[in-house]
Amino acid sequence: MPFKNPIIPGFHPDPSICRVGDDYYLVTSSFEYFPGIPIHHSKDLVNWRLIGHCLTRDSQLDVNRSDFNSGLYAPALRYHDGLFYMVCTNVSRRPQRAHFYVTATDPAGPWSDPVWIEGECFDPDLFWDDDGRCYFLHMDHIQGGIYMQEIDLPSGELLGEERQVWAGFEDPACEGPHLFKINGWYYLFCAEGGTGRGHMSCVSRSRELCGPYEGHPDNPIVSHRCAVFDYVKNVGHCDVVQAQDGRWWVVTLGVRTHGEHHVMGRETFLSPMEWNDEGWPVIPGKRMLHECELTPLPEHPWPAKPERDDFDSDQLDLEFVFRRNPHREDYSLTARPGYLRIIPSSSGLNGMKTGRVKSVNMVCRRQEQFRFEAKCLMEFTGGNHDEEAGLTVFMNDHYHYSVCIRYMAKAARILVHKEVGDISINVANKAAPASPVTLVIRGDEDAYHLGYELDGEFVTLASGMTKCLASEFTGGFAGVMIGIYATNNGKPNYTPADFDWFEYRNL
Repeated sequence: MPFKNPIIPGFHPDPSICRVGDDYYLVTSSFEYFPGIPIHHSKDLVNWRLIGHCLTRDSQLDVNRSDFNSGLYAPALRYHDGLFYMVCTNVSRRPQRAHFYVTATDPAGPWSDPVWIEGECFDPDLFWDDDGRCYFLHMDHIQGGIYMQEIDLPSGELLGEERQVWAGFEDPACEGPHLFKINGWYYLFCAEGGTGRGHMSCVSRSRELCGPYEGHPDNPIVSHRCAVFDYVKNVGHCDVVQAQDGRWWVVTLGVRTHGEHHVMGRETFLSPMEWNDEGWPVIPGKRMLHECELTPLPEHPWPAKPERDDFDSDQLDLEFVFRRNPHREDYSLTARPGYLRIIPSSSGLNGMKTGRVKSVNMVCRRQEQFRFEAKCLMEFTGGNHDEEAGLTVFMNDHYHYSVCIRYMAKAARILVHKEVGDISINVANKAAPASPVTLVIRGDEDAYHLGYELDGEFVTLASGMTKCLASEFTGGFAGVMIGIYATNNGKPNYTPADFDWFEYRNL
């Protein structure tokens, strides 16, 4: 059967993949969100399930001060001698050591504390040569090109001379290096052209580890930079894997657009990869198709995830993440069993914009399709002025829409708020329905519609254009998240918001 891209929808950029036996594992960037680096598992390269995160402890990950362009960049996942390695860069730590790796025997975790590595820039990778020596690769946007140096893994100490092994195809700011030895050749896969419309992946190779590397005569091997009318754009940053049947496959990032904008961030795409007579890798048509006719492996689907989370467990579902490190005392699944309780934070959804360092107290998950419906049943009966809790579609502190209950002069009001750059405005404000209230956001290609349910019917209070939350408009590297939150907007009031359930449905 054919399969459809993306294979992992929603904000899942910079995919890195490895195979162990009949199992495939894949990690993606997570930037300022916590826990960090989601890891997915598949048996057939098409059906994936989230099994955990590589960085789940504060001792592993500090993104407390990360803005929407920082945090964790471009991980690489590798397996060597019975151990999984995930190497990454936390750019929020600079000028301290920012490169690190963690290890695990089970990819679902737990993962070790980081081993920190000296060096500038980002997009690291690890490569083991035939003699067992390990090498650390990274891009360098200051000097340009891809650099490599031997590494002592137990200590993270870099050994010997650092060498530039590739200066780029068209762009010295090449990034995302992944190195493989295949049939006596060292193949270096890199991304170029930024992460927008000019994005692409290129290949070079050498008979010697340290080069010189010659470029593929038909670089780039994949790019949609000339595909003006294509639904899929911004394709690049690839990693490759050989299936157990001998065939090769490539995963890349890409975006699905409506018109000229995308809101779901960069997602993970899959394509077959072939080899030509000269031993160069070839991606058919240099394209990542929305629908691909070639079946990777016998289908192995996973049980469908429930659309509704009733918060009956004492642990949040793996889909949920926090923006920056959470203050765990502000969240509880046990204070009122069957509910997620969120204590209001002093910062609102625009916290970093207004200069407050602390993040809003919010639990969120990725938007996966243009057409969706998100709902939550919330009890919030505070009564203190400016206390607020609700449901949001959130790109960053400067760009988001929300529908919420806010107390104003001790009266409960239901509001729809828009934060779009330097515009901050309530576009709906009316007496709130009786608590508990079901808040609703419906999305389509053109707009988000925000409101609530009354007698089972959706009451739309206001709508907001999707393109105002699109990366082309907002900047940044993430995608829209859908979250439930609570804030006192800087007032000394801490009435909790209790969420009975949260539901997300693809439409």
